[in-house]
Amino acid sequence: MLKREDRLSALVEDENSAVLLTSFPAMRYYAGNEASEGGAILVWSTGVKVFASFAAEKKDGFSRLRAVLPDTVQRIETEPSALNASDWLALHEVCPAAVLSGDLEKRVCRQRCSKSPEEISKIRQAQGIAERAFLACLNHIHTGMTDRELQKLIGDLLWEEGSEMTSFNHVLGCGPDTANPHVRPTGREIRRGDLIMMDIGALVDGYGSDMTRMIAVGEADEEKRRIYDLVLTAQTAGIAAVHAGTVCEEVDRAARNVIEAAGYGGYFPHGLGHPVGSGGWEGPRFTPGEKELLPADIVMTVEPGIYLPGKFGIRIEDMILVQQSGIENLTTITHQLIIL
Repeated sequence: MLKREDRLSALVEDENSAVLLTSFPAMRYYAGNEASEGGAILVWSTGVKVFASFAAEKKDGFSRLRAVLPDTVQRIETEPSALNASDWLALHEVCPAAVLSGDLEKRVCRQRCSKSPEEISKIRQAQGIAERAFLACLNHIHTGMTDRELQKLIGDLLWEEGSEMTSFNHVLGCGPDTANPHVRPTGREIRRGDLIMMDIGALVDGYGSDMTRMIAVGEADEEKRRIYDLVLTAQTAGIAAVHAGTVCEEVDRAARNVIEAAGYGGYFPHGLGHPVGSGGWEGPRFTPGEKELLPADIVMTVEPGIYLPGKFGIRIEDMILVQQSGIENLTTITHQLIIL
């Protein structure tokens, strides 16, 4: 039985339209345990069909799609971000009624962004796993350890704590490498005085968590402490601006103003935050130009950063649950710079 069949039917605009969902995050959201990688959901005004293995259907040129649908269907909306070019050409060849629909992705996004109590519970559990793994990891970090060894360690600890995540490819690095916001391990050895950036998350029943913390090894000089305090002040300002119904770019602006006023605006190259859930596009972002209003029951990150090329970077990231009654920070790890 489909998990959210009533919401699926609401995606169909009229009796002449159908919706084809092929992204796994959307599949998992609507189909629950019936979802599978390479699967698909086809929805029309009077029916729903789940393809357990749509990969095989792609090889046949999507030939069975049209046979499933009633003749009244003249338009099949698909997710633009879920189909590569060859899949799209194969689909359109046998189903000329298929269209790439950004509006469909927005409708899916609106449904998925507000989390149910059950979904929020899974995100809480994932964050608990991440925090326990992080705290355990601190007992093992030492000079001479490589960033790759550290990545393997935190991945093992997350798995041991109960995370479903099968990849340990977290954003993680040390020393000058942290000046890259999306740093990945390079084999660099951790040295005294280095900063370590750990951007990690766990996964519970398909729902994730996300946090970033900085660790100073042995000591942190005056510049590192000053930049850390600046980023923390910016994050505090951003979190204070988070309210259901606020314009998302205003939250970004609250944090960005702090960094720009200190003369580091050019070193904060990304948006302030994004939604957290079961993956993919599922809500507005805290970023310049985002005019969407922040919905209630969404979980968002707040993660300002300053990245100084050739020197170091600092980011602090928390997850915030937004409700009509107020906000709750789901991240409980200290905001103070951790010095080992």
